[in-house]
Amino acid sequence: MITAIVISTVHAKCLGVMMKSIEEYVPHHVEVYLQYKEHEALKYTLRNHKLHLKKQHPQVKSFGDAYNDICGVAFKDHNTILICNDDIVFDPTTYDQLCKDWQELHEHEELNPGYLAARSNLARGVQNVRWNEQSSLPKGLRYEHEYEMIQTDLIAPICAVISKYAWIPFLPINLASDDVQCLMMRKKGFQHFVSRAYVHHVGNQTVSYHYKEREKTMEYIEKHYNEYYQQMVGYL
Repeated sequence: MITAIVISTVHAKCLGVMMKSIEEYVPHHVEVYLQYKEHEALKYTLRNHKLHLKKQHPQVKSFGDAYNDICGVAFKDHNTILICNDDIVFDPTTYDQLCKDWQELHEHEELNPGYLAARSNLARGVQNVRWNEQSSLPKGLRYEHEYEMIQTDLIAPICAVISKYAWIPFLPINLASDDVQCLMMRKKGFQHFVSRAYVHHVGNQTVSYHYKEREKTMEYIEKHYNEYYQQMVGYL
């Protein structure tokens, strides 16, 4: 069972709507771990969920650092956590569907689940709710693929379940810290899946692609994680 939600935020611009959706749609026994940089985040509270607050350490300089820190705190008390961006919104079915899919994956002895990620309106490949390989007509109000879990090489942990058993830290960088993490987990024998669950990414309008950061990222990977460099050339 997923017993903790883990979030790290800097400016908390969209945190309010996310916290409201947790309050409305996530069972009260689920604990929430929130790491914050600016005190703006403290005005968003939860009435019925246990909220663990952690001020971001000054030495934290990247996405990878931030989430490694707060995930480490959550894993002290929980075996399975849900890593989330600070700018997503749960719908009434998101949490329950993730739990059902996670349980279903573990009923197959031949599988070794790494990440199970929710679909989103802003994600690459099969994780994007708009993805439709066959260009088939929707089944009811959804495409047929939305009724199935899909195995994939990489996921974005916009909203993704992971166990302590499978956990490997993110790279201490921003861009692609999760991509290389996914590849490292696959090398250890874990598989990644896209869930039938969906979350809306309300902060998608603030996302941008920086070619200079890509350059720096690729240099870092080539120097420190060279075995994954060629694979990342095709992804970034």
